[in-house]
Amino acid sequence: MIVTVRHLLILFILTLCFSNASYANSGSINVESSISDSLIVDHEAYLRDLDSLKAWVEALHPLPYARISEDDFNIALNLAKEEVLKLDNEKDFIYIVSELLGKIRDSHTGISIGVLFKKTLEQNWKANAFLPKVINIEDELYVIQDGSGLLSSGYKITTLNGVASQDVFKSALALSPWEGNSWLSNFRAAERLTILTSLYNSDDSSELFINGEKYSLIERENKKSKQFTGLHWEIEDNIARLSIWTFGSDSDRKYSKALKKGFKELNKSSRKGESQCLVIDLRGNTGGYLDRMLEIFEYLPCEEDVMLNSYIFRKSPETGEEMSQFYKGIYKKIVEKWSDAYQGFRQMRKVAELEVGKVDTLFFDKREITKVEKWKGQTILLMDGLSASASVSFASFFKDLELGPILGEPCMGPKSGTFGDPVTRVLPGSRISIDISTSRMVLYDDYSIGNRSIQPTRWVQRNVDDLVNKIDPLDNAIQDCISFPEVGKEALLSSRESKIMWTELDKMFSTERLWGGEVRASVWSKILISDKCISEQKKSNERSRTNCSEGCTG
Repeated sequence: MIVTVRHLLILFILTLCFSNASYANSGSINVESSISDSLIVDHEAYLRDLDSLKAWVEALHPLPYARISEDDFNIALNLAKEEVLKLDNEKDFIYIVSELLGKIRDSHTGISIGVLFKKTLEQNWKANAFLPKVINIEDELYVIQDGSGLLSSGYKITTLNGVASQDVFKSALALSPWEGNSWLSNFRAAERLTILTSLYNSDDSSELFINGEKYSLIERENKKSKQFTGLHWEIEDNIARLSIWTFGSDSDRKYSKALKKGFKELNKSSRKGESQCLVIDLRGNTGGYLDRMLEIFEYLPCEEDVMLNSYIFRKSPETGEEMSQFYKGIYKKIVEKWSDAYQGFRQMRKVAELEVGKVDTLFFDKREITKVEKWKGQTILLMDGLSASASVSFASFFKDLELGPILGEPCMGPKSGTFGDPVTRVLPGSRISIDISTSRMVLYDDYSIGNRSIQPTRWVQRNVDDLVNKIDPLDNAIQDCISFPEVGKEALLSSRESKIMWTELDKMFSTERLWGGEVRASVWSKILISDKCISEQKKSNERSRTNCSEGCTG
């Protein structure tokens, strides 16, 4: 019963508190009509939109000024209004809105990217059409993947619909989300948005020209399996890979079943001496349900239950309306009857009875560890700039528990966690859809709100040769962790200078394939020797100062 209640609680809070309902000053508005076809600029309407934006942020966000002061936000608001008066094209207003919301530095608060580009594609394209994915390497744009097969990996893009690719990329940057100081994540998100931004900015979004050549539309088949779980297991060459593309798949039961089955096979393989390393790949995983993220730790060597500390939320009108649809009748009676006996029902009732617009905090008790066979081998985590939301929380717990090395890039958020549960609203004048967070996941009991993204143990990034040769550079980095497990362990370094030097070397050579194996191990051994010398010199200097002080006193 306890597990069931906890499960219901997490789903209740983290999914039902999210609503796609849209509100404007006049009431409910259809999200699908959020983009106007007109290019006529109504400056007064846009100025009112900015005022509505500020009012909504303050009415919905639990901590709108956590990363920017209200005074600084008001300054940014006034500057945005000055930019509005200079507008001569309606489409440019979205960049003003995005820049203003970006000041909050919350990846769940910003332009509703999904709504914007769904509408852009559906105007003349199919929403499920193949579009190439690109990557920006040294200020040049390259194809990293093209599901249609029309463009090869590593193909260089110089123009998109007649516009320099870097200019389009800069526009995409202006629409990309931030979380704290996650500049690299802002960069990676812009890469994913570049092609769609080109379509949005074009007068005729029905055609896409890449380097002057027309890109032929190929509609992808809807092959989504009924058993789609968001994760995939692969065991090969003594390495087990658990790739989790999303924590937001359709079925909890299917996800849990696939996770349990995979770990069962992994432990069985390990007992035979076959699988010695588990790689958890969260690259590109932009989040989902927190409960599914936490479930993974049940199979990892954790000494106690892993759970967030608390959940700060502001009850929005959208949430109230959503809850009124199910928190009634027999369901309501069951919750009220058992709310004194079970924490889950008690918290459900607390959310339901909270007045709209008020902020409250839910706390979570740790459970007893689930009795399942734990993985005891080496564990490695992969993440990149697009690992966001629930993936940030996973990386935070993984790093805090020292479960293994983290390879790749900084993720989209700090160790303290992220905001979440956005509500979508439509600005009445421009019809632009925006998302505003209504909650914050508090991972630890210090309640701090960090800005610096979680850093990997070792930076690894793609270069152009990797794209052309279709090489995943993380493969060699994984082998390095297995062959040279002690290399890069900062705990072995004493001086701050040595730690900084090693970190900077890893960053500097993150795209160099010679930086690995024996070469990297050799440099590490020299860093260890230097670190020992620095530490001994510091101790010697300290003894000298102590002797001098004692001599002067005598």
